[in-house]
Amino acid sequence: MICLYSAAKSMMESLRILKETRDVAKISGLGVSWAEFNKIVGLRRWRQLELEALPDEEIMERYGTMDLEEISKGELDETDEVWKGQNRQGSSSKRIRGR
Repeated sequence: MICLYSAAKSMMESLRILKETRDVAKISGLGVSWAEFNKIVGLRRWRQLELEALPDEEIMERYGTMDLEEISKGELDETDEVWKGQNRQGSSSKRIRGR
């Protein structure tokens, strides 16, 4: 339970920064990486369950492969590209849409 207190404080700080700047890059260093988050939530296990439960056609439509390693690597590569692209393009592309 005690860990929830620091997590809540971190979320509030992230939301404050986003509200003030609308710049995702400003909060990217405050949390865990995409790969770390995937480990924490057990994403690999969820993808394995999808492979077991969903029809092959749906898996192929979603991921283009039935191979768990390829799915995991593809998701990580795609996310890395998004973050790298945002960092290369400057702060205007890093801004989230707001009112």
